[in-house]
Parts: sequence; C-alpha cells; structure tokens
Amino acid sequence: MKRQLSGFTSQAGRAAFLAAYDHVLAELWPVPYESVELPTRFGSTHAIVSGPPTAPPLLLLHGAGLSATSWYPNIATYAERFRTYALDTIFDSGRSRQIHLLQSRQDCAAWIGDVLDALGVDQTAILGLSQGGWAAACAARFLPDRVTRLGLLARWAPWPGSSCPTGLPSGSPTCCLAIFGRWVLHICVKFHAAWGRRARAA
Repeated sequence: MKRQLSGFTSQAGRAAFLAAYDHVLAELWPVPYESVELPTRFGSTHAIVSGPPTAPPLLLLHGAGLSATSWYPNIATYAERFRTYALDTIFDSGRSRQIHLLQSRQDCAAWIGDVLDALGVDQTAILGLSQGGWAAACAARFLPDRVTRLGLLARWAPWPGSSCPTGLPSGSPTCCLAIFGRWVLHICVKFHAAWGRRARAA
C-alpha cells in the first residue's frame, strides 16, 4: 500500500489542480450536481452527487491520477437511472483530504463503508475504473452485503505487490471470475466510445 498520505507538494500545484477541477464541473459536467464532504476514519472524502434522489445509488471510483471529474463524458447516462456518487478517492488526487494511511485491502473496504454510512446508503452498485476497480473489488470482497452490483473497467492493483482481493494474482482471469460470483459485470461500451470520440475530435 502507499506509504505516504495523498496531497499536493505545493500550494501553486494545488491551486492549478483545483482550478482545472472547477472548470470541468462548470463547463463539462452535463447534469446538475452538488458537492458534499463525507467524514471517514481516513479523512474527509469529497463526492460529486448527481441524479434523482430517489433513484438507486451508484458509486463511481476513478482511475489512478484522475479525479471524480473524469466521469464527465458518461455521467449524463448514469444519472438518468441512478443517484450517482462520484468520489475523489481518499488515497489519490482530488478534493478529498487524507489524514490516515490505508494499510490493507480491508482498510480500503472500510473507507468505502464509511462513505456509505456518511451518505446514509445501506447498499449500492459500484463502478470502478482501473485503480477504482481494485477499490470496488475490495468492497465487494469485504463488504458483500453492501454491494448489489459490481462493474470493473480495466481493473488493476494500484501499487506494486498489491493483490486481487480474492488473494489470486491481480488481473488474472481466475481472479476476475472469483470476484464476480453473484454480481453482474457491466461492460460499459459507452465509456470507451465517448473517449474514442473525444480523441478523434482532438
């Protein structure tokens, strides 16, 4: 696991990052949203909340080095059917403020459990991209009663030596099959299509 708290190395870097973050929300986030701060044992977790309040919940966990704003190409589709909670992962970049290290996969699951408690959500579907998929798998492994569905996009372990929550080699087909069990895997083609269109436009 990471051996230092997440954060910025300079105030100038922090200001530039947050300005870009706010620009995405103001100019690119296509649906109404609210920003909330959620207390957890590992620090305050920031979430961007969209979608109908009465819709079923969907937790969104971004990839390494990104932030909750990276879901902007797809959030309109997700928010049609779900109350979405796009988190700034506590151990990565974003508006969350980490105060304690996560020491294990169980800690990662505990962080997600704390987030759900702060939201007042008993059970949720979770969609994770890359490192976010690893975190989602931790929740499914150690908080199975709180995860209704699990979607993993290019899931991978975020740190050298990190293993799949099942204990099998990270990224192996056997690991993936062991994780999915009774959960439904969603292959989010729209996610990749949106990014493909963006790349061609550039």
